[in-house]
Amino acid sequence: MAEQPGKGLTGLANGRRAQITSRSKATDSRRDVAARLPDAASGMESILLIDGDYAATFRFRDIARRDARSFVSHLARNIA
Repeated sequence: MAEQPGKGLTGLANGRRAQITSRSKATDSRRDVAARLPDAASGMESILLIDGDYAATFRFRDIARRDARSFVSHLARNIA
C-alpha cells in the first residue's frame, strides 16, 4: 500500500492494482470512468478503481450529535 499526497491510496490485491481516490482524481482524464459514476451526493465519497476501471463508490455521511458543540469547545480549551 502507498499513499501519495493528493493521489489517494494505491496497492496490490490478488495481483490487481487497487486505487481509492476522489471523484475528481478518478475522472481527470477518464471519460469512461466519469460516465459510470453515480450522481454526486452530499457527504464524503471515495471512488475505488481496480486496474484503472471503476469498481465502486463509497459514501460516508455523519449527522452531528447534539453534544458536538460542547465537545468541540472542550477540545479547544484543553489544547495548548
